[in-house]
Amino acid sequence: MPVTVLYIDGNESNRRHRARTLRDTGFLVLEAADTSQALTLTQAAPPDIALVAAGPNSFEALRQWKSHFAGARIPVVLISPPAEEIADVAPDGSLREPVDPLVLVAALRALLPNQPGATSHEAVAVLESISEGYVLLDDHFKFRYVNAAAERTVGFTRDIMLGRAVWEAFPEIRDSRIEREFLHAMAERVATGFEHFFEPWKRWFRIRIYPGVPSGIVIYFQDISSQKELEASAASARARLHITQKASGIGTWEWDPQTGEMFGSAEWRELLELGPNDTGLYSAWINRIHPEDRERVLAAHRHCIEHGSSEVEYRSIRPSSGQIIWILRRSSMLVGDAAGPLRMIGVGIDVTARKHAIDESERTLLLLETLTNNAPAGFLFLDSEMRYRFVNTKLAEMNGLPAESHIGLVPEQVVPALAAQARAVFEEVMRTGQPVFDHEFTGETPQAPGQIRSWSESWYPVRTRDGRLLGVGAVIIETTEQKRTLEALHEREERYRLVAGATNDAIWDWDLLKNEILWNEAVSTLFKYPQTAVDPAVAWWEERLHPNDRSRVTESLEKALNDPSCRVWTEEYRFRCADGSFAHVLDRGSILRRAGRPIRAVGSMLDLTPIREAQDELRQANAALHRSNQELQRFAFNVSHDLQAPLRTISVFSQLLTREYAQALGESGQELTALIAQSVERMSRLVSDLLEFSSAAHEVDSPEPVDCNQALDWALSNLRKDIEDSGARITRGPLPTVLAGRRLPSLLQNLVQNAIKYRSECPLEIHITSARQGNRWVISVRDNGIGFEMEHAQRIFGVFQRLHSHDRYPGSGMGLAICQTIVQQYGGCIWATATPGQGATFHFSLPPA
Repeated sequence: MPVTVLYIDGNESNRRHRARTLRDTGFLVLEAADTSQALTLTQAAPPDIALVAAGPNSFEALRQWKSHFAGARIPVVLISPPAEEIADVAPDGSLREPVDPLVLVAALRALLPNQPGATSHEAVAVLESISEGYVLLDDHFKFRYVNAAAERTVGFTRDIMLGRAVWEAFPEIRDSRIEREFLHAMAERVATGFEHFFEPWKRWFRIRIYPGVPSGIVIYFQDISSQKELEASAASARARLHITQKASGIGTWEWDPQTGEMFGSAEWRELLELGPNDTGLYSAWINRIHPEDRERVLAAHRHCIEHGSSEVEYRSIRPSSGQIIWILRRSSMLVGDAAGPLRMIGVGIDVTARKHAIDESERTLLLLETLTNNAPAGFLFLDSEMRYRFVNTKLAEMNGLPAESHIGLVPEQVVPALAAQARAVFEEVMRTGQPVFDHEFTGETPQAPGQIRSWSESWYPVRTRDGRLLGVGAVIIETTEQKRTLEALHEREERYRLVAGATNDAIWDWDLLKNEILWNEAVSTLFKYPQTAVDPAVAWWEERLHPNDRSRVTESLEKALNDPSCRVWTEEYRFRCADGSFAHVLDRGSILRRAGRPIRAVGSMLDLTPIREAQDELRQANAALHRSNQELQRFAFNVSHDLQAPLRTISVFSQLLTREYAQALGESGQELTALIAQSVERMSRLVSDLLEFSSAAHEVDSPEPVDCNQALDWALSNLRKDIEDSGARITRGPLPTVLAGRRLPSLLQNLVQNAIKYRSECPLEIHITSARQGNRWVISVRDNGIGFEMEHAQRIFGVFQRLHSHDRYPGSGMGLAICQTIVQQYGGCIWATATPGQGATFHFSLPPA
């Protein structure tokens, strides 16, 4: 697990830099600027170690944090603490600024249990993992170490730099600030840090230099060109904002909740008619608010304090003339830590002209609403700030929001997926004063999230009688279904064209009103007719039907055409090819009707000739195979019986030799007769197993419901002597009823007998279980025997396949092959899993009864 470090530092730049270095070296870092953040981050679990930078209130913060974890022993390291404070907070270690990152990492690891100080190998690993460039220069300014980040930053490999003076490797450093800082740090043995734009490389660098131990200097550096570019962009944006505020008359202000003081820009003061030397701006601002709006504005002020932001429009009275102006006030609260709100900032915008325009537009909207609210198309009106001022009922239904919920909002707040399209058209109409007709919009609305819809929209300028532009109106018609229909039609036509051109089937299109049939090119490919010889007349097709099929096919087609409920016609018949031969075809067509009357039929002719020929060949092959199997089964049965008789004779004579001539045979002769008896027994078993295998493979055993419990009882009864001799303990779980046959007991007997045969020296345990897997029952026979390597899991089910010699484990090698044949005959499968020395499990699946 990584070590968790809590790092408390009010300096965000230092905190971010050191935290990155610690993370690069494998620590999990929790960053906190004060006690409140530290307690929040560690309330679930305390860290492994704390790192605290000295600063205002940092030691009081440390005391509070340590008191919260009074019962936990958490090492604490302070950075640059005054001597009197060290004794007061009793840290476990302290470091003086500037702190070399490697020294910091070593100090933290030294205070952790089971974390010895870094070895030289670990130090190199740390240096190679950090994201900053790191180089070590000796007292002659020669490179003694360069890490990987330094290589990436300068663009040279360390082989080029090591052993060379920095001025030799990088002569452009001469007469630069970098050279002066290097010389100063080396001569004075002091640490320094600075940011510098290196002109020869056109890049900004942040560089920190530390005295080396015992000599030389250590340099950390980082390319900050991207950061500098962002800072420049931010400064430019701030300058543009100031120019924009001055040009547009937007006033900015700040309010201090601790003192009640308010400060405002020149534009804001001008808006409220406040002089540059006026004081008491807060009360002056309140006094200028229209009495009817004052409580509403103060409520918005309180809302900003409680919730962080607010927006309100109100009337303000100018004291010089009594003129009433409308002001849009937007405010946000800056919040610190436990000290509470720091400052409220905001803007004041003169919206008087817009409000007057809106008043006039609202009178126009009353008429617009009356005319459009029941129209089948959507209507809207957007003011000059692109805020909804009118939405009819149909458009509200399209957007999935009540009409009143639109008012005062912009499209980004109502239909965000369509807002960019709407804004582009709106700005074009406002800029040109010309309408935009039949513009297609595509996207989704809250009414149907995730559903892409389309609309045809016409946007036009809305003006007052004197020609002043109030905003933009739009008429919106949804075209989703029409577009889908057209796209589907085009897709079907394209698909039909591609299929007709690519398929091997003869595609036909019969216009019943003209009584003409159009064919694709496959009619020539399949039936060898030149395109010029294919006649669209229906008679051309009828004449090529086989004489024995013609009446049946034409009557069937006529019946289908005259049956109003018939949609599909199908027939199989013989069709004459150009060379006079007949092809077997499957003809299938769809009938299109209008008012029940057939007007068109479209279909295809599939050439079945290769299939029919293959079926004939397959029937002949199956018949030959059936005869061969019958002969093979008779042969196996006869051979097994014929072989058993001489085997029995050999067995009897070997026994007589042993019994009657034992003394004459001697010890070697008796061993030979014993070998003869063993071979005869093995041969007899092999013949019996061959007969059983042949019978299982060729005799039809129709599946029927079989209780696995009864089948297992029968198998165990047959194996009673083997079970007693082996001392096997056999257990079972609930077993199902499956679709099998009379060979299921033999299957279970072979599997249990296999477990007994391949037992180990441990007491034998055999467990039979079942489990339902989908539409199958899986029966499992598990033992704790000798097992086998999984690479043999398929091989063991082969005929005569053995993993051990006859001397160690007797048998014919047919048992598992017989099991596989039985399971496959019942429509199941069999497999095995095993671990050498720990046993094996044989599984077979069968359908439920």
